[in-house]
Amino acid sequence: MQCYRLQKTIKPMHGFVGPFNPTSNSVSDIKENVLHLLFNLMKKHPNTSIFFHSSLWIILLFTIQSVSAQTLPSSQPWSFSSVELAKEGAAVEAYLPEVAYDSDVVKPEEVMGHPIGKWHVTHDKLVMVMKEIAETSDRVTFQEIGKTHEDRPIVQLTITSPENHARLDQIKQNQRNLRDPELSMGLSLEEMPVVVNMNYSIHGNESSGSNAALAVAYFLAAAQGPTVEKMLDQSVIVLDPSLNPDGLNRFATWANMHKSMHPNGDSNHREYDEIWPGGRTNHYWFDMNRDWLPVTQPESRARIRAFQSFPPNILTDHHEMGTNSTFFFQPGIPSRTNPGTRSLNQSLTGKIAEFHAKRLDDIGTLYYSKESFDDFYYGKGSTFPDVQGTIGILFEQASSRGHLQDSQHGLLSFPETIRNQVETSLSTWEAGVSMRMELLDFMRTTAAFNVDRAKSQEVKAYIVGSSKDGSKNAHIADIFDHQRIEFFELAQQVTVDGATFEAGGAWVIPTEQPQAGLIFSLFDESTQFSDSLFYDVSAWTLPYSMDVPFGKLDSRTYESLSLRSIEWSGDWLDLEGEYKKVLPSSDAVGAVFAWDDYYAPALLFHLQGEGIHTKALMKGSTVRHGNETLSLDPGSIWIPYGLQDHEKEQVQEVIDEATKEFHVFVQEVSSGLALEGIDLGSPSIATLEAPKVAILGGEGTSSYEAGEIWFLFDQRMELPVTVLDNTSLNGSSFDSYTHVFLPTAYLGSVDAPWVDGLKSWVRSGGTLIVQRGAVSWARRAGLHSTETTQSEPTTDTPERGVYANASNDRGAKAPGGSIFKANADFTHPLLYGVDIQDSWMPLFKNSNGALVIPDNPYASPLVYTDDPLAAGYMHPDSKETIAGHAAFVVENRGRGQVILFADNPNFRAFWMGTQRLTVNAVVFGPSL
Repeated sequence: MQCYRLQKTIKPMHGFVGPFNPTSNSVSDIKENVLHLLFNLMKKHPNTSIFFHSSLWIILLFTIQSVSAQTLPSSQPWSFSSVELAKEGAAVEAYLPEVAYDSDVVKPEEVMGHPIGKWHVTHDKLVMVMKEIAETSDRVTFQEIGKTHEDRPIVQLTITSPENHARLDQIKQNQRNLRDPELSMGLSLEEMPVVVNMNYSIHGNESSGSNAALAVAYFLAAAQGPTVEKMLDQSVIVLDPSLNPDGLNRFATWANMHKSMHPNGDSNHREYDEIWPGGRTNHYWFDMNRDWLPVTQPESRARIRAFQSFPPNILTDHHEMGTNSTFFFQPGIPSRTNPGTRSLNQSLTGKIAEFHAKRLDDIGTLYYSKESFDDFYYGKGSTFPDVQGTIGILFEQASSRGHLQDSQHGLLSFPETIRNQVETSLSTWEAGVSMRMELLDFMRTTAAFNVDRAKSQEVKAYIVGSSKDGSKNAHIADIFDHQRIEFFELAQQVTVDGATFEAGGAWVIPTEQPQAGLIFSLFDESTQFSDSLFYDVSAWTLPYSMDVPFGKLDSRTYESLSLRSIEWSGDWLDLEGEYKKVLPSSDAVGAVFAWDDYYAPALLFHLQGEGIHTKALMKGSTVRHGNETLSLDPGSIWIPYGLQDHEKEQVQEVIDEATKEFHVFVQEVSSGLALEGIDLGSPSIATLEAPKVAILGGEGTSSYEAGEIWFLFDQRMELPVTVLDNTSLNGSSFDSYTHVFLPTAYLGSVDAPWVDGLKSWVRSGGTLIVQRGAVSWARRAGLHSTETTQSEPTTDTPERGVYANASNDRGAKAPGGSIFKANADFTHPLLYGVDIQDSWMPLFKNSNGALVIPDNPYASPLVYTDDPLAAGYMHPDSKETIAGHAAFVVENRGRGQVILFADNPNFRAFWMGTQRLTVNAVVFGPSL
């Protein structure tokens, strides 16, 4: 019995004493009303039996419990077979509780032309349904919050009662204030709705989530009855129907084009074997569920802007897993929770789990909740909210991957997977409303907890930034800005921990702020952990990934600094703002620019594309710049006006426009005669040819790594690249390219005809760049001779193990991703432009091996230190295969080169520091 039914029962009664309020919206008020009702009934009928009084107590207490629980009716039982469901799908009501529905609200099948689950919904149809639902319901608003790389709209629905919509701006402001300890105590939690953010199918080929969003949106818009209306009064639902529109559409096309009229559950069917790169990732093949913190992709940037402007109390993240699994929901394994997350988060997640269990039990779904997965990396969807006062919940549904697939539990149809995602969406809403006060209080107290945690630390602020690389500073600021982290610009020179920071060249981030949890994680250097298993990376230290200096400030140093407030309302990565104009000089002999800035290579590639001839200094020089002197480090780019095919004025104009676009400072040189070092006509200056780059892709290669290289050059460096499919190559496929990248690959045979063609291409002057898992294959193929390190064989009798621990013991040796130190030869051309902070350089590593140092003493410019771990987890057995070995090696092969990276220098586009190594391999590789 729900609140509104109770009102209808008691409202006609008269003559009772006491402050009875039948229209109250508060659970506590309803309980008080019930007690007054009981008191008055017993007073009016004092001679009734004890049995009557006891029965009345039981009925009324049950009513109180029902009011508090805010549960929805059970969903309809299914009598369809899996084959029938796979063939025809099911009407939207079949997925939903048995309630009345508003006939004015459009049904998804009326827009799509087919029932939910008959076909995998394409993104255009998904958006059409969401728009139509919003247009036919006064509970729903539709908003486009961004665009994908393929120009698909990123959309959100906001769903609540019409009364809440009328005050939505204030609700959003109150929700933001709830995360501010200075403002939150003035808020009345009783008057605030709970905010639930439902997120679907961030992995495009895990599409049961987005298809479930069709039914969930319809239910929230059209379901009738006092329970639903009451819940809408007490909640706001922000629904993201597709977190990865490009990947969802790619997968839907594949699954639909292979569906049979008579569904076939055979897992060998082509429907269940997507072609490379598959639909999991976005346009550039990034895993979007690892980008919540670094926000490198447009989908993430739009999503995080929306999250931070209207922070939810619960965030759901709907996924799929292997077909032979069941259904997973958190809390997961407590020991694998990030130590920065409050223990109360796990307790509340466990309490919410009871609501999931109830709805899944009602329909007979198998599930588990305290095994597998972790809550450690804050860049993952279900973990990202935990440190910010939001309960993040991961759902994993056994996947049909197409329309029908056989599993160890029997046939599994696509509609059945959708149904479970619908049920747990509704159970989350039930939990949110029932636990509204707890969840609102959790957000408020988490902000205070984070500030108190910061107050207890000796570190009162971090300082980070490079005086030489304003572009990387802008990327760092962009992350802070997206994540609502307060920061300031340094307004004086200061030396901290041996590093000198210049005014205007560094950011200062105070720790005593509500986002302290995220801040500590971004600067964390921990190497000791309570658990040795990690589902993803164990370290993501921001200054290491950017390769910029940073320092920790105590209270005295922080309070003594001169700082400038940041006033910025645009995009930190918009390079169309102010720039340093090149002042053309009639007596200038050429122009130069340093190689320090992240976007210096983009400027170089742009100038080469405009037909400008360029050179690179391989040794240092000091030259005249008007009446001043100009020091040029190795790697500086030299543009001699006398060698150009155009008039000097035209060249100067091209350079000036390019400087405006890329924000790299270009200066003119008055004479080629050096004051110190080499002259500008020296044989130690290399001629740079415009590169033509190819990436080896296709089945067997890592789409993640190929996509990261593609994104780096296409989006950031603005250099066109070609992705070659390794299944359609021949011996001459490489002849028109200067550079070929081979990302991690498991290509099997080394006898393919194109392999001999690649060898000949290298010997003829090509540059082959091989990384991580492809190194061993390339050696077997005879493309290079460098060996990888292996664990030393032992003659000792192996220790017996406990069978129950076997999985964990093996998992502990699998590197999720950590940060290592490598001694660096900064004079090597492949390290030009690297920000020299110490004798070592931070490198990301998610493999246990390294490269054996070759006989050539100059071929290994990066060698792991004897104590190599800088941050994150390393299994003790891994140290001997890493320490003292090479991180990358250069081999000369005929007139060409093979450049080997032990790991991935472009990891998730977050490792901008080591991306310079990749770019240098293209620019300077042919000069080695």
